[in-house]
Amino acid sequence: MATTETGSHVLEVERPGSFAVGDSITSGEFFVGWHRWRMVCYPCGENKEQAGRAYISLNLQSFCDVKVRYSFALLGHDGEPVRSYKDNEHTFLDADELAYYYDLIKSKDFESHLKKHGSFRIRCDITILEEIDPFATVPLNPAVPQPPDQQPHLGNLLAGGKVGGGDVTFAVAGETFAAHKCILASRSPVFKDQFFGDMEPNVFKALLHFIYTDSLPKIKQDSKKKIQTLRRLIVAADRYGMERLKLICDDALSYHVDASTAVTALQLAEKHGCPRLKHACIKFLRNLLLDSVAL
Repeated sequence: MATTETGSHVLEVERPGSFAVGDSITSGEFFVGWHRWRMVCYPCGENKEQAGRAYISLNLQSFCDVKVRYSFALLGHDGEPVRSYKDNEHTFLDADELAYYYDLIKSKDFESHLKKHGSFRIRCDITILEEIDPFATVPLNPAVPQPPDQQPHLGNLLAGGKVGGGDVTFAVAGETFAAHKCILASRSPVFKDQFFGDMEPNVFKALLHFIYTDSLPKIKQDSKKKIQTLRRLIVAADRYGMERLKLICDDALSYHVDASTAVTALQLAEKHGCPRLKHACIKFLRNLLLDSVAL
């Protein structure tokens, strides 16, 4: 899928003094498109072979294969580039993968500029060229609704608006309608969740916290129970149409896939539309299969 999403981030170095080989300055995480990124600057190189040159790396933090065009620029005090570097293209195939741009500037010039001006700013510009899904399949034909299959006598229960044995009543614009919870639940997953859902108190508490603060609370549970809570939050977020909450839980769970959870997590991702978790599960299962074949 081709996109034209672009974004930029500025890494500002304000620490005075000298640097040694291997010293680094890291930016905070930032988003371009749906992907999380990080910049890392090595003023004197990462190792002895790279000593004497300052260079920078672009680090993909998310679980997703993506092709990007990126470039770096050194900025002056007015925020305008004083030195720019040619665009590069790179395909990131896994989280934590780095794309390096060498020969950023001589290390002594880096330190001299930092001592003279008190700061050193580097901007990274990123353009998303392509989202790569190696597991993409040919779309299925649209589903054709089946003809009504309920027996006529079930319809008679609703005839005339008088429902025998009804156990729920709907009030709509001044009119009331009686119905049966079991029948409604059997025909609609929304009614089933509404009448027979089993949302736990801690999940509902986290849901309310997110609604009021736009953030998740600290979940004081062990790792296994925390993952279970995040899964149930995905179900709740999907039910109540809270896409941002679902995206946050989707991203968090994509980093906790193992042999005991991959299959059930993949089923959850398929049912509730969680692309990052789905991708992580498929990648884990594929690697597991490849490792077993290699033995």
